[in-house]
Amino acid sequence: MMGFYSYAQDSDKSKLKFKSWSVTPELYEFSNRNSEMFSGILPLSLSIDFTYALSNNLFSFSASYGGETGVFSGSANYKQMSLLYGREFVLEDWFLVETHLGGGMFFYGSSDL
Repeated sequence: MMGFYSYAQDSDKSKLKFKSWSVTPELYEFSNRNSEMFSGILPLSLSIDFTYALSNNLFSFSASYGGETGVFSGSANYKQMSLLYGREFVLEDWFLVETHLGGGMFFYGSSDL
């Protein structure tokens, strides 16, 4: 099950403008502890991102957090953050292509009972 919500704003001015944001909640089991009893009872994940535009240049920040908890199997969680630079190319009036490049950090932690 997944939900998605986003908002976008389009402008031709050449100053840094808010372009879009999105929030995505997910139910996702990211560990491979499937053989343990009651593993991954509550596997939740949430992703957010914000994008700003300066002409055809895009600047984005994204972050995710997810975790799962089991009755007899401990818990696990992850966090990630990324900063991205991108470009927007208009191929037709109705068709855009975006490319992004950047870096980020990923953290994973778990505990077994």
